[in-house]
Amino acid sequence: YANVATIGLLVHGTLFERVYLDMEGAIQVGKSSESPYGTRNPHLATAGYLEAGYTHPGNVPFRIGLFGTGASGDAEPRDVPGNDRAVGFIPLFPSSHRYWGSMDVVSWTNLVSFGARAEVTPLSMLTIEMLYHEFYAADDRAAVPGIGQAGRPPLVEMGRHLAREIDLRLVLTPAAWAHAEVGYSVLLPQAGGEAYKGVADS
Repeated sequence: YANVATIGLLVHGTLFERVYLDMEGAIQVGKSSESPYGTRNPHLATAGYLEAGYTHPGNVPFRIGLFGTGASGDAEPRDVPGNDRAVGFIPLFPSSHRYWGSMDVVSWTNLVSFGARAEVTPLSMLTIEMLYHEFYAADDRAAVPGIGQAGRPPLVEMGRHLAREIDLRLVLTPAAWAHAEVGYSVLLPQAGGEAYKGVADS
């Protein structure tokens, strides 16, 4: 129940031949409501992503990097006295393995996360990737899509540290027209994540 515009900027490049940099930022403006019958409140939300790392192009190419991402969350999107602005970022896509883990448990809203990436290409057609993620709620009173709702206001602070995730992925590219992946992921709920519905038994 939103009518918003998203303005974004994506930067990708290489510094000093071996240092890579990925940056993305977005701002949303417009009006939104949590129900079709509610008042459409002014909407202003932000999100961003940054990754930097080192690429080694030798006989066995490898890449290591660190990344961080964030997106605003809204504990009270309804029109109430003193709070008539919606600040929760509305994700444009439901999932992104690249940014927020292969398990797609979280999305780009009410999220602060950081982690590390390591990739090695022992064969020209085989790449092995490992990623480590730490997930936090930007506002621990707000809903975290994929993990659960904190309940109706007044909301209780649930704790910001939601979960850790480890991803292992093997990417096979035997030809320019053929691409296959196989992987394994594990999610480790933390104190904040366990306080949300449905995560303690994940």
